[in-house]
Amino acid sequence: MGKKRENQSIHESAILAGHLMEECCTESVDMENININLETEIGANEEVLARPICSTPSKNLVSSKGMNEVSLSTLLDAIQKLTAKVDETHNKVISIDKTVAVSCGKLDKLTEKVSHMSEEVKMHAVKIVQLEKEIKELRVENVSLKESFDEMQRYSRRWNLKLQVVPERDGEDARGVTLDVLKKMVPSIQNKLDDVVDVVHRLGLRRSDGAPRNITRFTMRTYRDMVWRTAKDSRYLKENKLRIKEALIKQDVEARAKLWPLVKKAREQGKKVLWKGPHAFVAGKKLELCP
Repeated sequence: MGKKRENQSIHESAILAGHLMEECCTESVDMENININLETEIGANEEVLARPICSTPSKNLVSSKGMNEVSLSTLLDAIQKLTAKVDETHNKVISIDKTVAVSCGKLDKLTEKVSHMSEEVKMHAVKIVQLEKEIKELRVENVSLKESFDEMQRYSRRWNLKLQVVPERDGEDARGVTLDVLKKMVPSIQNKLDDVVDVVHRLGLRRSDGAPRNITRFTMRTYRDMVWRTAKDSRYLKENKLRIKEALIKQDVEARAKLWPLVKKAREQGKKVLWKGPHAFVAGKKLELCP
């Protein structure tokens, strides 16, 4: 009876090992050798169970017993190896779980930062839109102020005339020199020039090429315009190689320089050209540059 139980125990161990082998089929265990041993073990057990309990043991039973002992040892060794592999795999899984947990924590923090940055980007986008609107308004305002400033400069300079090509000397009396030229150019108002001429000075720094600088400011537009009209056909200025020009702002000088080819062509055709600030008019029609 004891032999039967022993054989039954061996049989059950074999079945259990077979199940373990099936569950861990991915591990590197020599399955083929174990199956052969299990088949041998099962065959031997079946042969023992098929004999009468009270029969006398034979040499074949002793031989089967030796085989069973060898097979059981091999089986236990395989089970131990398999258990070690399972434990190793389990430890690896635990390590992976820990790594995944740490990664998930970092991912959560990263997600939080990204969300925060996204909110900041939205806030900045709103601010950018507001700033673009303000910049647009400031540009419009700047253009308007610039135009107003230019117009104020133009209006202020309408009392001024430039007297050019007057020789420049150290310690000179610029006002006396200018009044002398104007008296000879417009004798009809020579007695009033001392009163209508306000300020006379050289304009800007002395030029490196030695070209003279001079500007005259009148107290009354009436006399300024009279001198300007007379200067256009003045024989005295031509004989002494002198010139009188308007005191234009830089923008008007640049605009007139661009229009000058059209003005020159119109004058060559005998047309009268009238300048007004940066614009030129022919027969009341404004000259425009071709696009």
